[in-house]
Amino acid sequence: MSGEAGEATSGFAEVRAPETYGPWLTLGLSAACLVLMMGVGTAVSVPAVWVLCSLLGRPFPPLRELQGDGLFLVVATAVSAAITIAFLAAAVAFRRVRFRDYLNLRLPGWRDTARWCAFLALFLAASDLTTVSLGRPLVQPWMASIYEDAGSLVLLALAILVLAPFHEELLFRGFLFKGIECSRWGGAAAIALSALPWALLHVQYDVYGMGLILAEGVFLGVCRLRTKSTGLAILMHGLANAVALIETAVHADLN
Repeated sequence: MSGEAGEATSGFAEVRAPETYGPWLTLGLSAACLVLMMGVGTAVSVPAVWVLCSLLGRPFPPLRELQGDGLFLVVATAVSAAITIAFLAAAVAFRRVRFRDYLNLRLPGWRDTARWCAFLALFLAASDLTTVSLGRPLVQPWMASIYEDAGSLVLLALAILVLAPFHEELLFRGFLFKGIECSRWGGAAAIALSALPWALLHVQYDVYGMGLILAEGVFLGVCRLRTKSTGLAILMHGLANAVALIETAVHADLN
């Protein structure tokens, strides 16, 4: 019984060297994935949105406003997810390790899952209370913009609640985290080096908003470190985005 409890708490064993990429190569491959995700993703998404706008009979938004366009977000997220998954699948296959094992995709036991859901609720409540106490809007202008321009709330929810958490966590708390944690740099470095670039990726937010994203990245990193589960980090990310989407919907209804 005690062995089962210990396994539920820790999730499952990490894959160690030589199967795991070293820290510097992990950083380099992660950076390459980000460049492809942003460069190729944008090159594919912009003409794809132009075609969709033509088919739907809606005007194509000015390039400077694409960042806040809901349709562009849905397409860009789907394209980015496909690029990230393909890149990481190739990188992991080269090490001759199963994808789910290298990226620690299994979920821990239900007790750990429930406990971290409670921790997430406390974190989000503290974040919202801090935002309100500082007199800042609870809903970021970017979120309000994409909610209004999404066209399909179902597709928007798919992008925000499923695709974005899945591919971002695969890269940051999965691949990047794994290579750093399994090196001499350790877990603390893995938390920091996965949270910071993830926050900087969210350029659509202001400095305060990016600070909140950074704090959330640290939370997700601690969750990943303690449970050894990227799957749980994906779930936590999706739930946090669900709360943000609900708050955005309520804000839109009230205004």
